[in-house]
Amino acid sequence: MSRQSLPDRHAAGHPRARPGAPRVFLGLVEIAGYYKALELGLRSIGIDATAVDLTEHRFRYGTESARAPLMARPAIGARQRLATPSGNTFVARMASRAARILLLLWALWRFDVFVFAGGETFFRRLDLPLLRKLGKRVVLVYHGSDLRPPYLDGPTAGTASELTIEQVASLAARRKQTVRHLERQADVVVSHPLYAHFLERPYVRYLAIGLPVLDLPVDAPPRHEDGLRVRVLHSPSDPEAKGSARIREAATQLQSEGLPIDYVEVSGQPHAVVLAELVKADLVVDQLYSDTPMAGFAAEAASFGRPVIVGSCAWKEIRRAVPASDAAPVLACAPDEVGAAIRQLAIDPVARRELGERGRAFALARCAPAQVAQRFLRVLEGDIPDDWYGNPSDTRHLCGAAAPSERIRSVVRELVGRRGRASLQLTDKPELEASLIAWASEAGDGHGPAVAGGVSDSGCGGR
Repeated sequence: MSRQSLPDRHAAGHPRARPGAPRVFLGLVEIAGYYKALELGLRSIGIDATAVDLTEHRFRYGTESARAPLMARPAIGARQRLATPSGNTFVARMASRAARILLLLWALWRFDVFVFAGGETFFRRLDLPLLRKLGKRVVLVYHGSDLRPPYLDGPTAGTASELTIEQVASLAARRKQTVRHLERQADVVVSHPLYAHFLERPYVRYLAIGLPVLDLPVDAPPRHEDGLRVRVLHSPSDPEAKGSARIREAATQLQSEGLPIDYVEVSGQPHAVVLAELVKADLVVDQLYSDTPMAGFAAEAASFGRPVIVGSCAWKEIRRAVPASDAAPVLACAPDEVGAAIRQLAIDPVARRELGERGRAFALARCAPAQVAQRFLRVLEGDIPDDWYGNPSDTRHLCGAAAPSERIRSVVRELVGRRGRASLQLTDKPELEASLIAWASEAGDGHGPAVAGGVSDSGCGGR
């Protein structure tokens, strides 16, 4: 199988940067391979771009073939030392700050545009006024949990969370304040309509640009269907947030009923292992509690021509907020209907093939790094079409993401009961605030909100 790979930035024959084009810094954390893929795409169209991941992501997205820039390595090493049990000493903290200062000075000299993931800047947003003063363009890209209100976010306030309601309220207040400061310092903010609750200014819609897939195959790997058993793959980065226990239970139930499926779950493994499993898969279950039609793993699966099942409590709201041209073809279902969705595809090879082909075509057009880079370049250069913008005042999503809607209801209800409606940090959006409180006060049925346009469709259906 041939695939696009990340070339060494010093390799011979690498495309030269276009004269007069912006020099682009991407960082400082990696989000599911997004920035490595964007770096690859920008370079492929002649843009001088460098991605720096100070966290050295545990899944090693695209790092096998390219080392971090020389000037970033001291900061990466310093951050790794701070993360060790014995490493957070005064000397280590001073060394980390010094390494970051050197990295910032190099970047200021080297780049014209700074793209920050989730507001992760060199010095906790204190450096943004300096960037603006020096005429640098700043773009903030939010990916979900880095912007979503904490009480709507599974990894923060889900069933596995150890935070108290008071801590959730405090975190929400801090995040709202941080987001307000960041968006006023940035030239452009990129977000998704279903987690734009805390934004106050127009933003560029995340899916208008597209989600770049780092390892998009040039040719779709052949299927190995033998007509006897169907291989179902689920690969959660966070099993709790993705609803893995309920997916596993549904697959086990289907097997007990005699459906010929093999359920494979891969978690905590390097990215290369996941790609190898995608080659062998017949269909993929992404997650149960999504607020987007196609997140990172789903986009990868689609690029391999594998049909994808995505669960959400908010399909009606997703369809309202995301233009059809930006919405990936997946089999959409409510969280408690994942078993029916698996059965629907498992017994119908023609449907699997058709959905896989549509997903593959979408990925080639919307997820290929070079294609995403062309659209992202318009953001970098300030040539942004009007229809790419979203307005925070149009935010209506209520049931959150990465957690069952009944859990989100409970957290919101308790938060308002203990700390008042102001604790939601939505006073600038009174209609959204009222809708969220009303929804949380209703009896939960597991299917999501019945107000503000967020009812999920009954049953499963292809998009």
